[in-house]
Amino acid sequence: MAFNPEEKQMIKEALSLYVQLASQQYPPQQVEGLAKVIRGIVTKLETVQVDGEEGAVKPAGISDEWYEAVCTTCEKLSFDGCGDPITSKFPGKCDPILKYERVKMLASK
Repeated sequence: MAFNPEEKQMIKEALSLYVQLASQQYPPQQVEGLAKVIRGIVTKLETVQVDGEEGAVKPAGISDEWYEAVCTTCEKLSFDGCGDPITSKFPGKCDPILKYERVKMLASK
């Protein structure tokens, strides 16, 4: 999934307008919670691949070798990083990377 820069800007502006409208109708605590969620969306939007860019977002804590050999073919990789809950807590400890390292170790013997 990729957005061009104009699409990204349009989404940011729409979210900003939404917060402004919500602040007129909802109590401040609810608006603060909404603003927090929207900041997370905007942060993710910044990491989304732009049309014409190569590659997707490499998950935090993952080496270039693991990313190229394992992550690029994994179905859990999404536009905002790895969707595997194990990898989000323990980078490099998911089954595909552990299997890759095991095969690499056996091949070196």
